Amino acid sequence: MAPTVVDGTRHRSGRDRPADGCPDLWQDGGVSSGGRAPDPHDGAADAPPRIPAPRPPTLVRFGASGRHPGQFAIALVFQRAVATFRAAPVLIFGLAVLVFAPISLLDAAVAQYSHHVSETNALDQSFSVAAQFFDLFIDLLGYAFFGGLLDHVVGRIHHGHEAHRPHELARQLSYGRLISASLLFNLTVIVGVAFLILPGLVLFTMFTFVGPLINIEGIRVGEAFRRSFRISRRYLLGVAVTVTIPFVIEQLLDGVLEDLSIAHSLWGEFGVGLFMSLVGTAVVVMFEVCTAYHLLELEAERIGAPGPSSAHS
Repeated sequence: MAPTVVDGTRHRSGRDRPADGCPDLWQDGGVSSGGRAPDPHDGAADAPPRIPAPRPPTLVRFGASGRHPGQFAIALVFQRAVATFRAAPVLIFGLAVLVFAPISLLDAAVAQYSHHVSETNALDQSFSVAAQFFDLFIDLLGYAFFGGLLDHVVGRIHHGHEAHRPHELARQLSYGRLISASLLFNLTVIVGVAFLILPGLVLFTMFTFVGPLINIEGIRVGEAFRRSFRISRRYLLGVAVTVTIPFVIEQLLDGVLEDLSIAHSLWGEFGVGLFMSLVGTAVVVMFEVCTAYHLLELEAERIGAPGPSSAHS
């Protein structure tokens, strides 16, 4: 399958696999991540042999230096996240303010309106429900755009992807897929949490890369869920440290701030929401995006295929 074109940039389709005679030592039954055996007529015979990396002594390590191919490096994810913030702080936080300030104000206004709705007035109840659905839709649009922006910035800075202006990027994102994936992802995690907290966190850890994969590889929602599971299942401990734990900390901090007396007014709730979006959401999403790219690198090393930077090298 040819590389997919996303945001004017060629990316891997996620189905690269080792050539004949070069088995994938990390896959069950010798089948690559694409889930099918190599086709001798697909041009693989004309390509140079791909050499899968041997299994590293440990799948997850903290330090970035001395990392073996196929080994998840926790520090490398954090280093790339910091480097991205330092390379484009005005772009990232400037657009974060433009995106999240209106969203935070709308969230606060809808919340304040809902607090004052009469439970006996059916019309007020209907308006409240409609306002909450509208608020949810705007939230999802904003998060889809901001997540796509970070996918693009990390790809450009660390993997040589083609640069695009924010308004060009805004027109090229697959909002329908991103919103559908977000709703399905949240529903999956909620179902997991409904049984016990731990299953919800495990599902979050395995499927948190659905959005980034839709942006990076241009794949559909169902395939994004399968790809997210495939690339993360060997490195759940590393993903938990770089994504899940920061997310839990963000949620706990948000809960503490919302309990403050100043957060009960319109402007107090707006301030808390904007602060959490800029400090919490932006950081957690950055960790998520950097982790997604790192997992794609590890997959490429594991099966001896081109990585996310190969199309631009």
